[in-house]
Parts: sequence; C-alpha cells; structure tokens
Amino acid sequence: MGNSSTLSSGAHSVYARWLDFPGEQLIAQVEVEIGGQRIDRQYGDWMHIWNQLTMTSEQQRGYFKMIGNTTQLTFITDPSFADVDGPCDSTAPRQVCAPRNALPETTLYVPLQFWFCTNPGLALPLIALQYHEVKINLDLRPIDECLWAVTSLSCNTTSNPKQGPYANSAANQYQVGTPVTATIAYNQSLVAASLYVDYVFLDTDERRRFAQNPHEYLITQLQFTGDESVGSSSNKIKLNFNHPVKELIWVVQPDQNVDYCSSLLCDATLFKVLGAQPFNYTDAIDALPNAIHAFGGPDATAGANAFIDARGLFQDAGALDAAIPDGFTGYWHGGVNNNAYNETNFGGSAVPLNPAVDNAAALAALGLTTSDFGGKSHNEGSSVSDAGTFVLSETSLDMHCWGQNPVVVAKLQLNGQDRFSEREGSYFSWVQPYQTHTRNPDEGINVYSFALRPEEHQPSGTCNFSRIDNATLQLVLSNATVEGTRTAKVRVYATNYNVLRIMSGMGGLAYSN
Repeated sequence: MGNSSTLSSGAHSVYARWLDFPGEQLIAQVEVEIGGQRIDRQYGDWMHIWNQLTMTSEQQRGYFKMIGNTTQLTFITDPSFADVDGPCDSTAPRQVCAPRNALPETTLYVPLQFWFCTNPGLALPLIALQYHEVKINLDLRPIDECLWAVTSLSCNTTSNPKQGPYANSAANQYQVGTPVTATIAYNQSLVAASLYVDYVFLDTDERRRFAQNPHEYLITQLQFTGDESVGSSSNKIKLNFNHPVKELIWVVQPDQNVDYCSSLLCDATLFKVLGAQPFNYTDAIDALPNAIHAFGGPDATAGANAFIDARGLFQDAGALDAAIPDGFTGYWHGGVNNNAYNETNFGGSAVPLNPAVDNAAALAALGLTTSDFGGKSHNEGSSVSDAGTFVLSETSLDMHCWGQNPVVVAKLQLNGQDRFSEREGSYFSWVQPYQTHTRNPDEGINVYSFALRPEEHQPSGTCNFSRIDNATLQLVLSNATVEGTRTAKVRVYATNYNVLRIMSGMGGLAYSN
C-alpha cells in the first residue's frame, strides 16, 4: 500500500499512536473502474468487517503485521522512551518490543478484496480489454482520522492553573476541555503508495484466444447505501439494494466511539483511552488502551535503557515482590533497588556485589559496569516484571473491555412480509457467523445470510432484491447506544452476484441498477 513516515516525539514532546488497524483505517474507499464504469467499490470499514468473518486464526498474526496493527505503531510513544532503531541510531535497542519515542517508518501491505483478488479463476483478462482502461481509484482518509497525537497526557483538573499536581513541575498544564493537539504530528504524509499486481503471462495461442473470444465472469460486488443516523431505540432501515444478494451484514456504531475531535480534548473520554475507536461496534467505549503504560506505568519505560538495557535484555526479567530483602539471590537480571546482589546471579561465585562499593573489576569480567546498577528497579513495589509487562501489552492487541452489541432485537421485512420472526441481536452476531462463516467476529458485527456458504464463489443461495419493492431492517437498539442525546450510525452492507461481460476489447456489467 505505502509507507507511513517516521514521526518523532522525542524532539517535540509528542505522544502519538496510529489508531487501531492503520492499514484498514487509512482507506476511505477503493473502487475498480473499467472503461469509465464503476464495477465495484469497497471500504476500509468493510474490509475490517469481512476479515473479522473470514480470516483464520493462522492468518491473523501475519495480517496484523501487514496492515500495521502492531505494538510499534498502535502503542503510544513517549519523549522519554528509547530512540527508533535505524542505521543512524546505533545506540538504540534492537528489540521491537522496546517502547519508543517515535513511530517508525513502516511499509503497510493492504490486500484488496475485489472478485479478481480473491479467486485466481476470476483473474481480470487485460489482454481482452484493448479499448477499455482499467483503473483502481483510491481515496485515503485525512491523517487526523488515522493518527492520535497530543502534547501532554496530563490534565489539570483544578480551577486554578497555578495549583494542582503539576503546579511546581515542568509539565505543561492544560485545563479540562483544552485541545492538546500536537499540530506538528499532523503535518506528516505518506512517503509513497503503489499497487502490487500478480500477472499471469500467456503463450501465443492463449493470448489470441483471450483477446478474440468473448468472456463472461460471475463476479461478487459490494453494495452500501451510506451511513444512516439514528437517535431513537426503535428504527426502520430501508434497504435500497439490487441484484441477487448473498447476505446482509450490518453494524451500529455510537458516534461517541469515533468523535475524532473530542479525543484531542484534555480529560475527554476518548482522550483517556488514547484516541477514537473506529472499529468498536459496541455500545460502550473500549476501556483497555493500547499502551505499555497501562501495564508498567510511566516509570516502567522512561529512559533509553529502562525497559531494554544496553545488553538487549529486559531490565527486570522476573517479577519482584513489593518488599525485597537485602542480599536476595536467584534473580537473574534487574536493577538493584539498593539491595545487595551477588555474583551468582550472573554466573559467578557468591561474592556480594554492592553498587555502593567499587566492583568495577568484577563487573567488567561480566561485561557490565557499575552504572548498570546505579538506578533503582523501575517496578519497585510491583509484581509485574518487564517481561510480564510486554506479554500483557502484546496480548492486549486482540483483547477488549468494551460494551455489548447495540442491536437488542432485529427483524427483516420483504414487501411487508416478515422474513423471520423477531430475533435477539446475539443470534445475528453469534449464531449466523458460526453457521455460515469461518469465524465469529468481534462484538457488534451482525450477519444474516441467504446463502449456505456465502464465502464461496459457487452460489449456494441468494435473495433477488431487484424483485423486491420494499425491504426494511427493523432494529431495536440498546439504551446505552441512544440514551439522552446520544446518536449512532447504522451501516448495512450487502454482497451480491453480477455478470461481467468482455467482448470486442471492451468490458461492462451485464446487469445495472
């Protein structure tokens, strides 16, 4: 897809992170066009939903790295953290888990999901389109919908800005509700963007046949009629779809989950959880922030060698008790915290090592210096080690503390007739995906399939919406979604079949809307 440029927070006191799933969030919409006719259009939001339903657990880890859903990009930077490793930063830790003071330049690989991308048997015959151009039109979101960057993580909640916890410190003081936008961070841009395309080369006879003969392909398209704003519990969503539809997939997203502007206001809810949550389809904010601070605290990662030391090891590899007795043994690595260590911990004899005494010779034999023991253990009083902090933070990428499905009950009506009786939202978010898809998605993604196997290209059932005059989706939403003045957006997607005809060097759809 492209490169996201390096964003340094160390030189500018910026705390920054890319919002979750950067590669998907970056794409507002992408469409394929043949001869000036739009054949299909898809969205980053849809790509996330479809991957939630179809991606195997074996693919997920690699896919997260491809689209940038990693700790290096989605965990917040801090000016006190270590530098980003690179050819000009030889002193920076090499380990990818070390917290950084900048977001590294990264190449994102975002796989598109058009019909010819997912099935090699439907490859686009460019040799047969001599007179029609094939274009991929890509719209990217503005950077302020992809990045969260502020100048301070602290807010002064007192009425007098000269009082409070930061009155006598060098920290910037911001009153509650004050914008703390790190403007310099939003001046960044993509370094480059390009398409990787796999071509199939044909021999002379095959080229002639493809170029001269007509072709018909059964393709899959996506239909989306746009966001519909709702502010009440009971709603009727009109479904303006056409063609044989395989399945309906919908989400209801509270506006409070994606209020990009308020996320930059000191002490606002989204400020406290480190930015907007564009892929949170539940009726409550995800309270689990993507930050190593959440597990180790600010002191746990401050300084170039606080988390990963100069030898490339965790500063505290094992858990420490709140009360550490003097002269304890058996702990393989860590800060001294004014307690006597002995050389047994580092492969030597049981000669006590005290940082207050000159042990330069003994330490030099181990590749250490007295400065390695000059500070206190940053997890003093904590039972969570650096290694444990990293495990917790890495695991939290796919863990959530959010709400429930906003859909309490739902019903589909076709020409005034109930397609099924009213059913609970859990049926559409748990049972339907279990029956028809590879995996169950995150909470809040709802499915109703007319096909037995909607992921397969071979048809196994459709509903022809071109023959239906009035289709409505009736939704009853949870109180948390639309309580008081709260509003939400309903997005309904439909996947359908169509026929792509190619003849005489030109291509187009057999059936239009």
